[in-house]
Amino acid sequence: MGRSLQSAASAQSRKEKRVLKVIKEGAGKSAKGPEGLSGKYVPKRSQRGEGLKFPLEVYQQIGSCKPGTLIKYAPNPKTKGSKSFSRYAKYEKSKTIGESIKNGTKVADLLWELQRGYLTILGSERAEKAEVAAIGQKAFDEAIYKLSAFNGPRGIAFDIRDERAAAQHRLDEEWRTKKLQKCERVARELKLQPESTEQIEAMHIPEDRDLRFERRVCDAWCQRQIQKAEKEKRKVTHKDVEEALSLWGFGQNAGRLNVLQKGQKYAYSDTLGCIRRLSRGIGVTEVTKRYPNFGRLLCRWLKENLPNEVKGKFVCSAINLNANYAAVLHRDGNNEGPSIIRAFGNFKGGALRYWPKDRKPAKAKAAVRPKLETLQRKDSKAFDIYRRTLVFDGTRGHSVEPFQGVRYSVVFFTCMGYGKCSKTDTAALKKWGFPWPSPPKMKELKKLAFSGDV
Repeated sequence: MGRSLQSAASAQSRKEKRVLKVIKEGAGKSAKGPEGLSGKYVPKRSQRGEGLKFPLEVYQQIGSCKPGTLIKYAPNPKTKGSKSFSRYAKYEKSKTIGESIKNGTKVADLLWELQRGYLTILGSERAEKAEVAAIGQKAFDEAIYKLSAFNGPRGIAFDIRDERAAAQHRLDEEWRTKKLQKCERVARELKLQPESTEQIEAMHIPEDRDLRFERRVCDAWCQRQIQKAEKEKRKVTHKDVEEALSLWGFGQNAGRLNVLQKGQKYAYSDTLGCIRRLSRGIGVTEVTKRYPNFGRLLCRWLKENLPNEVKGKFVCSAINLNANYAAVLHRDGNNEGPSIIRAFGNFKGGALRYWPKDRKPAKAKAAVRPKLETLQRKDSKAFDIYRRTLVFDGTRGHSVEPFQGVRYSVVFFTCMGYGKCSKTDTAALKKWGFPWPSPPKMKELKKLAFSGDV
């Protein structure tokens, strides 16, 4: 097998000592929860069965295992007479991962026991044929299925074996932890009442407790900020929007494949307003209805801070919200074209690269365009959209330059087919401040926005 079992075990032992040092530093978190939060608004994740949380190194070790991977368990550490003692005893003598799964262990058990030093991965493996002979084809297939369905820790956007995974996961953890801490401070200031998981489920809200909490806080803060702006007779500012985005709970969107880097599983991206919804046609997204004050604040900022070239003329049906990802070169689908984009946050880099001449020839009968991969960088322009609100055509090629830090972007656009939006939904969006489009307004806007290159 290339190296002896003894040398493999020795190398693995050295690696595990490094891993366990990282692991044990976080094993004794306070009862307040893994991020040092109070636990009043944010559920604890430090206890087994309550949203397990492990260092990435542990996920990577288990993720690299196969059914035939050789292992060794420590003597039963559980309390005699307990259910966990009896369950551990069933797989304690297992010699491989596949055998352990057959004997009742779960992937979560493997993580838990490796974390605490009860499980040692010996660094070699039994051949597939020998493993099937030892545990049976059915058990082997079950082990393959459970290991292949293993996705890794919460928030990871790449495969756990991807070299980008560790850095991305570390930054994601820092960002989400700071967001939760900030939301808790604001929630206390606003005197928001906590919600339990049961309450959220009873309201049929398909959001986990963290996401729901962040969005509630953001919406309540936006309501207060709009009232303050009205009282002070001032505009909604760039800083106001930046603060709202720092509170908003972003969903993991796996549907925007055209903007993701190779190997990336999702992007933090949400849409407010009216769009073409999967399997449900044109209509308003649920988050728009559930958190209307966030949309109101964004629309008010748009109205009060429009670029001169479209002042009083810009219309839109939707707002796309993005966090912490650099979109690859793409063209927006289901977009009428005229769009406004602005970036927020604390970051370096992250300019919008835009191909202004990437459009259908004026006399072409069909949408004749070059393939995206043939677009030349020399034909593009880079815009610092943190300092400038940009009017552009979302259906032309554009991408985001690499960046460091926390970066948000907000894109105002009109979905194709907006006229099919129901009267009820249209009235609600107008009430919340969306500058609703019409065919004449859209025609005029296209002339204004695209009369020349940006």
